[in-house]
Amino acid sequence: MSIVYQHRRSDTDTVFYIGIGKSKDRAYSHYSRNKHWHGVVKKTNYTVEILLEGITWEEACRHEKLLIEQIGRHDLGLGTLVNQTDGGDGGMNPSVEARQKRSSSLTGNQNGKGNKGKPIS
Repeated sequence: MSIVYQHRRSDTDTVFYIGIGKSKDRAYSHYSRNKHWHGVVKKTNYTVEILLEGITWEEACRHEKLLIEQIGRHDLGLGTLVNQTDGGDGGMNPSVEARQKRSSSLTGNQNGKGNKGKPIS
């Protein structure tokens, strides 16, 4: 079973992140968050709100995508969310910044392992 959650800034009372996870632990974790999420968390406290629980992973993905679309991503100029994808298991519609970062990590790399053109030993 899965959950859908949101993080809300304490200073402005705005939602800044929508997420999904296999357990409530993910909603409270700082692990594997983007730099924009960490930037918000350095500035202010936040609350975690579990929106849905006990649903399938597929349902969680659908709800995450819908919420991200409704609230809007900051990197696309559409809202307050620091999410870097459209949701639904990640990887879809990354921001220009995310695309450039990925491109730079693979430049000069023939094997796709991100060695930035350095010879493989």
